[in-house]
Amino acid sequence: MAWIWTAAISAITFLYLLLQFLNLKNKKKLPPGPIGLPILGHFHLLGKNPHQDLHRIAQKHGPIIYLQFGSVPTIIVSSPAAAELFLKTHDTVFADRPHHEASIYLGYEQRNLIFGKYGQYWRNMRKLCTMELLSNLKISQFQTMRKTELSLLVGLLKKAAETGETVDLSVRITNLSADMTCLMVFGKKYEERDLDEKGFKEVIKEVMEEAAAFNIGDYFPYLRGLDLQGSARRLKRLSKIFDGFLEKIIDEHVKNKKEKETQDFVDTMMGIMESGEAAFEFDRRHVKAVLMKARVLINAYAIGRDPSAWKDPEKFFPDRFYESNVDLRGRDFQLIPFGSGRRGCPGIQLGLTAVQLMVAQLVHCFDWGLPDGMMNNELDMSENFGLVVARAKHLAAIPSYRLSH
Repeated sequence: MAWIWTAAISAITFLYLLLQFLNLKNKKKLPPGPIGLPILGHFHLLGKNPHQDLHRIAQKHGPIIYLQFGSVPTIIVSSPAAAELFLKTHDTVFADRPHHEASIYLGYEQRNLIFGKYGQYWRNMRKLCTMELLSNLKISQFQTMRKTELSLLVGLLKKAAETGETVDLSVRITNLSADMTCLMVFGKKYEERDLDEKGFKEVIKEVMEEAAAFNIGDYFPYLRGLDLQGSARRLKRLSKIFDGFLEKIIDEHVKNKKEKETQDFVDTMMGIMESGEAAFEFDRRHVKAVLMKARVLINAYAIGRDPSAWKDPEKFFPDRFYESNVDLRGRDFQLIPFGSGRRGCPGIQLGLTAVQLMVAQLVHCFDWGLPDGMMNNELDMSENFGLVVARAKHLAAIPSYRLSH
């Protein structure tokens, strides 16, 4: 095993020196940034929450900075004006996606919308999803389902309120979102053992973690084949589990094919596949994929804390939006929770609908308190980095039902 590491280090050193020599004449054209280390580049500047570390670097070096991660040159964008340049003015130049090992295995050779390569196939798939799966009409068809699932949660919280029980809201909301998603996409909820012996939610969690995890092969391509971290092995296992699960779902839909009042996403996609309406190659691989150079990173965390765009940006002050015309759908770049431009999130309407309904019901039906006499300013708001930045510690709260019986 020692010879593998020796060969790997020697190869990295040689390639690094070669790249440094070839790129020396282009250094003056690059945006500013901190001094990097040989071979590693700027990896040493990142901790467990890279978005926060990149924000701190931008505060020192400016809204557009240059960093090197392994052999990958990276531009970090941290202001609304700079984001508009990359996402609107020059969006076609930066619309592509780099090689992503996790998506190769879990996204059927990067055929999904998130990590898919920019081109005719990706444009066709996005159009199909936007018009057939995520349209206002399609979303409204699941309105009754959303209300039914939310009423089940309200019922559980009401029982907890009667006994003064502390509720793990993080788990409750995650489970509700998972159930709603399964009903919309697959047409039914799936039990813990339907996917794998580990359990449905545990496997989903593992997929999310692997997709967000640092993979040395993504930054040092010449080491990809060695699989030094065992990432490829784990991804292959997860890919096999999910492929079997999705094949089973498709087979069930084909076997039980019938007219439904509301067709789930699989019904819709299978109908398009069988009819040939897609007008481009669209088979089972693509159905399953939808279900599952220099790089540019737009740091929405930093943009949302830009003092030139927001007064007291670190202060929780929802009233700031009362008389504001800021659009969160990607047209105003000081607030881009769904991204913007060609690679903006196509599920924005679905996301807004679900979040607004959940928050409105939880606030309308209950008053909320913290357990053990905890004050609001004592709440731990630290973050856990991943594909989705979430609370590091679950939110525990005590509901008090506020509506008349």
